[in-house]
Amino acid sequence: MHHDVRHALRTLLRNPGFTAVAVLTLALGIGANTAVFSVLDAVLLRPLPYPDAERIVRITEIPFRFTPNGMGLAPSIESHPVFSGVGLYASGGLNLGGDPAERVRAAAVSAGFFAALGVQPVLGRPFTAADVAGNPEVVVLGHRLWQRRFAGDTTIAGRSILLNGKPYLVTGVLPPRVDFPDASDLWIPAGSDSQITGQAFAPRVIARLAPGITPVHARAEIDRLNDERSGGDPERRGNAAETTALRGELVGRVRPTMLLIAAGVVLVLLVACINAANLLLARVAARAREFAVRRALGASRGRLMRLVICESLLMALLGGAAALPAALWTLGAVRALVPPTLHGITDVQLDARALAATLAISLLTAVLFGLAPSLSIRGRSTGGVLRATPAATADPFWRRFRSALVVAEVAIAIVLLSSAAAVISTVSRLMAVDLGARGDRAVTLELTLPFAQYGTAERIVQFYEALESRAGALPGIERVGATNLMPGSREVGIGRRIAIEGAPPFADPDDSAVSDLSASPGYFRALGIDVIAGRAFEPADRAGAPRVAIVNEHVARAAGATPDTLVGRQLTLAGRQPVTLTIVGVVRNVRLRGPESEPRGQVYRPYAQSPSFGTTYVAVKSAGDPLAAIPQLRAAVAAIDPDLPLYNIRTFDDIKAAYLAERRFAMTMMICFGILACTLASLGLYGVIAYLVQLRTREIGIRMALGASAGHVRWQVLRSGILHAAGGVAVGGLALVSVSDVLRAAIPGASGVDPAQAALLSSGAILVAALSTWIPARRATHVDPLLSLRAE
Repeated sequence: MHHDVRHALRTLLRNPGFTAVAVLTLALGIGANTAVFSVLDAVLLRPLPYPDAERIVRITEIPFRFTPNGMGLAPSIESHPVFSGVGLYASGGLNLGGDPAERVRAAAVSAGFFAALGVQPVLGRPFTAADVAGNPEVVVLGHRLWQRRFAGDTTIAGRSILLNGKPYLVTGVLPPRVDFPDASDLWIPAGSDSQITGQAFAPRVIARLAPGITPVHARAEIDRLNDERSGGDPERRGNAAETTALRGELVGRVRPTMLLIAAGVVLVLLVACINAANLLLARVAARAREFAVRRALGASRGRLMRLVICESLLMALLGGAAALPAALWTLGAVRALVPPTLHGITDVQLDARALAATLAISLLTAVLFGLAPSLSIRGRSTGGVLRATPAATADPFWRRFRSALVVAEVAIAIVLLSSAAAVISTVSRLMAVDLGARGDRAVTLELTLPFAQYGTAERIVQFYEALESRAGALPGIERVGATNLMPGSREVGIGRRIAIEGAPPFADPDDSAVSDLSASPGYFRALGIDVIAGRAFEPADRAGAPRVAIVNEHVARAAGATPDTLVGRQLTLAGRQPVTLTIVGVVRNVRLRGPESEPRGQVYRPYAQSPSFGTTYVAVKSAGDPLAAIPQLRAAVAAIDPDLPLYNIRTFDDIKAAYLAERRFAMTMMICFGILACTLASLGLYGVIAYLVQLRTREIGIRMALGASAGHVRWQVLRSGILHAAGGVAVGGLALVSVSDVLRAAIPGASGVDPAQAALLSSGAILVAALSTWIPARRATHVDPLLSLRAE
């Protein structure tokens, strides 16, 4: 075996052109697969950092109770024997004080949350129900934040840190990779800070099933408890309980997209293997006389096959080594495309698991592209091979096999390119949806004023009026506005029922439920929301002034009125304390939840009359580059309150792109895979046609000696390449029928492959095939009949 490896290495070194092309082809395929494997491993495959993670489930429709700190679990759930731990959680963010102040992801959880996850801190301890009862201002830090912000200080437990302006006692630090939910940096008790997003609306439940308990059993018990609580009344009972495994909760939404990308990169590897197999088949065919001599000298067929297998193994290993730089570059590009909140994305790296995967992929490719060439060494007559011409020694079966491989390459390229075109169409269609806000030259940012310093509406209004005044005076700033909810925000808007003076009851009861929003005078112009009737808010619309409102087009249409006739009417917002407002304007519909959401009713109130006690969104319109104003905006905020961090700073284009981040990721990856597959298929087609021209040198010489024109010879070669491509297009077209169903399942909103796009891409593939065969065709016309016949 050692001798065979040395011989294979010498053979590859004697043919540097062949070796370089083969290794580069494999490096591209293996590198792309290694990078994508690293992402899939971190997101879908790597074990979760929780003991017996398969027993952790998220539960819906679980019985709640109201407590002094908000919502809590019913005692029957907390002590139920089907669970060994149950906890509530809601995700959001907090201002971490210090120099500098920063915004961190946070979760408000019940004391049973840590028991449900089954994690023990690496430092200190988790907070308990007794801790919360005595002092609710306690916090558990995440390992990532502990290392980054506190430099891994082992004395942090027992010390206090500032969160939203209040001191919180650190009780412990969790292990690495523990960041549930939503990549949290720290955890505080539920109810200790009501500014955690979503806590007041929809806390979620996570539970650890007791040993031997199945999710089906747990659902049945919850349904039984809900039946008891409702007294058997189906209307009071609600929906049936559901359980979702923790892995599914973390990645269930993105799993189809990730698997689609994995399938695409495997197809790219297959194309690379086909190319390498074609190259090696050509090498084996060219060395037919060498193998015949070896057979004549006593070498067995198995020994010759072993030589070819050694060459394929060496090529694969060299390709794997060369793939590592390609994988590193690809991985950097993938990280930039993947949504940052995707579970496990911070763990993506070329670690030992990725290197092991690279080795495994390299060996797999050696088997894939080395099997056919090794089998092509057929037991033919040694004398016949030695006497025959190259054209005669070429086995017709293997010539057809190589042609079939090229057809498969073209088919794969068509599938990948058509899939990419389908995803592009989906993303383009959604990007073209009018959100109702133009956002030209606008940058948005978020601020949260902590209750500890801003506990009254008057203080909040004073801050934002000061900010608008300071920011509006900055050079290049055209307009500044604030709101409690804008496109791209994660908060849940408060729904209120409305009634409009002089309007009949809403035909659809859902139309009477609107989002209760706040907006400052400059908000609509800053974000490019057109006022189509009446006026925008003015500085005079402040506390103590007549209460006014602006509604959107949907409210006007649902009320059966035109925007102009709606201005001046009275609108009543229902609630514990109904509020009557005068409609002063009508604005365009704004799709707060993105391009796939339908416009709903929206009522805006002046920010000075209805300030936000949670997160406030600030929109700034600039005369030039909106991001260039960020340092000045930071300085303006710091001049008012240096402990307030600005966070989620984005242009409006970034907001629109974020709605489709996962689909844009899939689109970009499929485009890259399609282009790579098309390039490799073109190279493969070039290699096959060039090899066929070489085999037909004597035949072409005879044809030209008998009077065949150069144009006729050139067309014969071109036709061969076009027929190969046409065969690939036909096979790829048949495969696209199934691909459309896969795309619809993996990409939300995808409509499948467009036949017109597929036809256009197929025409392009045939054109590329013609260009790929032009050089071999041109070379064929330069065959000297006399030299070719004399060589025989």
